[in-house]
Amino acid sequence: MDPTKLAVGAGTAVLVGGGGYGVSALFSGDGMPDYVVLSVGNPSPTANTLGNLYGNYLVAPYGSRGKESTGDVTKSNNSDWWEWSYKRWEKDLKKGSTLSDEFKDNQKINGAFSITTPTSGTAKALNQVCEEVYGKQKEDITHDTGNPNKKNLDHDLWKYCSFFTAKPKTISETYSNGSYGLTKKAELISVKDSSNSRFREARNKEFYASSGDKSGTNATSGVFKTAFDGRNKNKKHVREICSGAYSITKTNNETSYPENDVVKFCSLG
Repeated sequence: MDPTKLAVGAGTAVLVGGGGYGVSALFSGDGMPDYVVLSVGNPSPTANTLGNLYGNYLVAPYGSRGKESTGDVTKSNNSDWWEWSYKRWEKDLKKGSTLSDEFKDNQKINGAFSITTPTSGTAKALNQVCEEVYGKQKEDITHDTGNPNKKNLDHDLWKYCSFFTAKPKTISETYSNGSYGLTKKAELISVKDSSNSRFREARNKEFYASSGDKSGTNATSGVFKTAFDGRNKNKKHVREICSGAYSITKTNNETSYPENDVVKFCSLG
């Protein structure tokens, strides 16, 4: 068996260099088509952008085929995935959901997929709207009471441009005083919320990859480093490691669960 191919739930995932996904359908039960993520798509994401930061979780606007090699059917262009996501957007539009300015209506989005560069100021296909959002900065989706569109854009990015289909939820459970689960609850992703299942599987593969920002090669010490170093004998799921970390206080357990490691491997980033 090819060691880069790993069964995940009802679908399959292909882990590629850098910890990203190639073509994947993590959970086929919801009808999601296969896709290629941005980090391995064509073109590559630009440095210091949302696309670069979250490229392992965002769907490539033109798949691995790109805009130029339109006739190369040996490579995916992700058009099926964008059709699937567009139907979800249409459904939300019809029921009057609050959308960001970028995803607001059919004056902004006029279809699912296109490789034709739209005229400036005109409506675009969903894949091109997402492509444009990928070029924005993290501060553009950082929630700000003075600019509600940032919160709406954050929601729309994860719902319509990511295979997560929703932004992973942070901790809402109760943890003891001084624990990471309390002091870092705004950053750390819940290990109990079932809606975070896609995130957990993606992060576990990133952690056990041989390279990448979220790879265990970057673990400094303690439980995370031990788990990565022992991966060939007993591959402990990163969810289990994070779950253990959340109940721990930094003061007494900095060696076992360094704060930087907990935040790196248990938050969205």
